[in-house]
Amino acid sequence: MSDAICGQEAFYCDAIDMGQHECPICCTISTHKLGWVGVLCSNCHREFSLDDEEWRGTLAEKRRELLGLTRRQMGTLVGVAGSKIARYETRKCPDAYWEKTKELVVNRDDEISNA
Repeated sequence: MSDAICGQEAFYCDAIDMGQHECPICCTISTHKLGWVGVLCSNCHREFSLDDEEWRGTLAEKRRELLGLTRRQMGTLVGVAGSKIARYETRKCPDAYWEKTKELVVNRDDEISNA
């Protein structure tokens, strides 16, 4: 028996199929479904918002989590302290960090194994 009253399946049971788009988290072209709480990527199974208010630092954090990296590990990969990664994800996400997270996700098998 599940501990949750509502799971992800409940929020997307009557979802609208949005077709194929690039996911801002896993950076693949995949089918997206619009549900009650946001958009669900069929590839990485992560949720994001279509609202322009969703800050890209939040998306960069979701990318880091998709990679299975701590802030300290990500900092090592990009050459900054883990505390700076926290600032990038919660305050101001610079273009260089945004692009680096995308690059790491796209090349995740090569980049992380070489780190």
